[in-house]
Amino acid sequence: MPLVLFCPHWILKKDLAIRSILKFEIMEAINDEARLYDMTTAIATAKSFELLLENVKRMHLQKQVDGFILVYSDRADPVIEYLYENQIPFTLIGQPYQHENNIVYVDNDNQLLGKQATEFLMIA
Repeated sequence: MPLVLFCPHWILKKDLAIRSILKFEIMEAINDEARLYDMTTAIATAKSFELLLENVKRMHLQKQVDGFILVYSDRADPVIEYLYENQIPFTLIGQPYQHENNIVYVDNDNQLLGKQATEFLMIA
């Protein structure tokens, strides 16, 4: 069964072009890695959290996927809550706003990374 990558449509539209490119690069890298393990990925987008949640519920209830990778994080996300409450395997790219100790995530705090890189260069 495939893993599903979720990137809401409106997030790509409102993001700066460079951020959108980075999201696509992340999705491409995930797909490349999954292929090494004979896994398939699928990408799902939606114009609202409500539509995205409908897709998630359908995929989960119809047992179409084994897990989900969300390439975004949002403060009031019903998709994350649904996955968390139903103990459905998922990984979040970004930092969770709730359940931080119980959610598997990859923190991509680019501002902090930029600050740390600058500080490193200043003392080097």
